[in-house]
Amino acid sequence: MKKLFYINLLFIIFRISGAQDTIYVDLENPTYEEIPASRIFEKIEYIPLETPQDERLKKDVVIMNDEIKVESLKITHLKKGLTKFHVTDRYIVALASFDAYLFDRTGRFVRQISSQGKGPDEYGFRTVGFDGETNMVYAEDGGSNILKCINIETNKVESIVKKPIRIKSNKEAVTKISFSKKEDNFYAISAPWRIKENRYIGFNNNTTGKDATKLIVFDKDGNIIKAFRNYLEYEDITLEIPMQNGIFYIYDQKTYFKEFLYNDTVFQVDEKNATPHIVFRLGDKQPSYSYREDEEYNRGKIFITYVYENSLYVVFNYFIYNEFSFRPDVVHTGYYDKKNRKTHVSLNPDHKSGYKLDGIPARFYPTNHNGLGELTGEIFPEELTKHKDEISAENQDLFMNLRENDNPIVIVGKLKD
Repeated sequence: MKKLFYINLLFIIFRISGAQDTIYVDLENPTYEEIPASRIFEKIEYIPLETPQDERLKKDVVIMNDEIKVESLKITHLKKGLTKFHVTDRYIVALASFDAYLFDRTGRFVRQISSQGKGPDEYGFRTVGFDGETNMVYAEDGGSNILKCINIETNKVESIVKKPIRIKSNKEAVTKISFSKKEDNFYAISAPWRIKENRYIGFNNNTTGKDATKLIVFDKDGNIIKAFRNYLEYEDITLEIPMQNGIFYIYDQKTYFKEFLYNDTVFQVDEKNATPHIVFRLGDKQPSYSYREDEEYNRGKIFITYVYENSLYVVFNYFIYNEFSFRPDVVHTGYYDKKNRKTHVSLNPDHKSGYKLDGIPARFYPTNHNGLGELTGEIFPEELTKHKDEISAENQDLFMNLRENDNPIVIVGKLKD
């Protein structure tokens, strides 16, 4: 009996210690304020991207010069805000869904990264992700489970990664995402996250509403190492096919994951376990996964679109749902201070989203990160050209020759640590 008591006591201590390690971010009663970027960032860098031969990398379309096969671009498929910027210590990679472009860290244009086509170093469908450690762009070949890994320095396909094939019993999911006439199809993973050599983890989009798998650890040949169960279901009432990468980041040499939009929890994940690490307390603004396609049910709910952390802060973005509208007054950035356990959320008098920048009439709205503790966002030139008189003297030289239709300015913020 005494032995059983000690076993139960150890179990309770283990559960309590695990709970103490969980970070709770309070979004029910945060401090709303205008947040200066200088409060949490030790350095802000502005990198205007070169615009070759009067062509533009715009909000809704990516165009480069004639040497870069302009005719191969699928212009009508590119939508506003679709370009995502990845920054390394040497390069800036612009992924624009169907195309990708390479700049050096100073913003000088280098070239288009591969292109759509049937050649050995081309891809058949779209670019989906980037691995900053290996300098590889992931691109789908279309109609198969193959991801081509394109080295941005050599501009060649150096390897492939295969998405795991679904189990045959899941017929409903196979039919929903099928791009071919094969009986079996692959899991709905958009881009993998490499956790170590020949080990990847992928977020499986719940395309049918009843998919039983959320995360999959697999090798480059598509062999499943571990599958993490999905316990959430929703009624599939639209033709929408969600294809998100999921939110992944590295902190303290561990990998963390959050499902895009609907989940309130960040998990630490590895080849064996998925452990809750950060929980966002949303109260009555918690969106319903079960009714995720019901616009009336989720009106006024909080949807978290981005999260990252270091030793001092958890930074995040969220919007409040209102008829599929990303209205400026309901889009927020914020951070959780790990030391004093307080949550701060942006509430800006100009209704713009992001952290206040010194001497720049724009906001820093981070949407990506790298392994250097840097967060990245972008400013489109028209934001600055319309308010040139508000640019401080120290920044005038940087933006002196800026034109409204020039390529974006990439913002890189180094978090205090």
